[in-house]
Amino acid sequence: MSDTTHTNRQAQRAAYGEPLNETFDRIRQAFGLNQASLASILGLSAPMLSQLNSAQRVKIGNPAVLSRVHQLNELVDQLTSGQARTE
Repeated sequence: MSDTTHTNRQAQRAAYGEPLNETFDRIRQAFGLNQASLASILGLSAPMLSQLNSAQRVKIGNPAVLSRVHQLNELVDQLTSGQARTE
């Protein structure tokens, strides 16, 4: 991992609680999504999601996209804890 990638992942951790690649991976696994599908659901272009995922970019600039990430992340937590089901 390059110094820039490490620095950017640390900045993501500070901004979001964890690097975005971990958040995106958890959401993708929970719902069986590929990266392009997740990008579409979030309202991001696939290249932008890729840049955030690889820590080439640090922050999500669009508040609506950030809100969708938080909502999906909360739903994953609910699924994991059994508070919600996928039916």
